[in-house]
Amino acid sequence: MSGRSQLPSASSSTQRYLQHSPCPTECLPPVIRKQRPASPRPSQKPPSSHLKVQSKERFHPSKPKSANQYCRQLKLTQDRESRRASIKTRTKRLEANRKALQTGYALLGARVRSGDAVFRLLVGARGLDFPPMEPAPAPPFLRITPRTLEKLEEQFTYDLEDYQLWRKVAVFREKWVEALLADCDQMREEVLEWIKGQGIPLKADIPRDLEGYVRHLQQHSSR
Repeated sequence: MSGRSQLPSASSSTQRYLQHSPCPTECLPPVIRKQRPASPRPSQKPPSSHLKVQSKERFHPSKPKSANQYCRQLKLTQDRESRRASIKTRTKRLEANRKALQTGYALLGARVRSGDAVFRLLVGARGLDFPPMEPAPAPPFLRITPRTLEKLEEQFTYDLEDYQLWRKVAVFREKWVEALLADCDQMREEVLEWIKGQGIPLKADIPRDLEGYVRHLQQHSSR
């Protein structure tokens, strides 16, 4: 025998058993893992403050329920914001509007005076005395203060309406004299339609001839 230790060799029957026997792990019974029952989660309730906010949003009386109500509410908000505009901004706007109105009065007055000078020559050549029209002056403006700002803004709307009315009357007088000088029925009708479209009613007995209209102007200028 040699010095090396020899392992005993397995017999042929043992080798056949190992070849045909199942894996040791396959012989073990299957492991059934028990699942832990899921613990019920506590219901998460929103904080009381959140509930209050939700109830307010749902039942708030100012929440619009229709498109018309939304438009009305939006307009009220815009009006409120416009009223909250700074006093300085509103004052500057009113001052600019006043300056523009004064310029309008000055330009229209110059137009009336230059037109009357021409009409005086043309009408005078026919032996008639054409009375000049006295231009209306710009209204006096009061000093703007934070307390009087709102009332002065309202007053300016009336001042602007007066200017627009005076301008329409002056332009009608100019157009009407031109139509009478031309003695054209078509021009007369066009002028009457124009003044009607401006929303200014005229007397039915307005003279349609130059001599009668000049006499009409003389009567009103002497008052």
